[in-house]
Amino acid sequence: MTEARFAAVFDAARDQALEELTGLAGRVRACTALGVSRATYYRHHRQSPAPARPRRERRRHPRALAPEEEIRVLDVLHSPEFADMAPTEIYAVLLDRGVYLCSESTSEERTRAAVDKAYADQSADAQPQIDEAA
Repeated sequence: MTEARFAAVFDAARDQALEELTGLAGRVRACTALGVSRATYYRHHRQSPAPARPRRERRRHPRALAPEEEIRVLDVLHSPEFADMAPTEIYAVLLDRGVYLCSESTSEERTRAAVDKAYADQSADAQPQIDEAA
């Protein structure tokens, strides 16, 4: 007998014993005697569909870059002057010039996110080709 089959048989026997004990001693005592959480019992024997969970909106971090600032950072990072430089180098050059747009880690993160988005857009546009000759 496989483990999954054994688990199914065990669960069925436990449920049957729980139903029989519930009639004799009550649901709370039956669940306690068999080591079944009452919440688990009620969840498995629910008559109605599970309640819908409200979707929470992700809050923007208070110190996150504003959309305008993010666009400015990406414009600088993608400018021809810095095309062949790593974000760390760009950060150092800008600091030498007295320009501070964002932290070094934020500039690296924004660059990585832009590359990931471009890659995702590129792979989403690619359509699979079907070879009809085969």
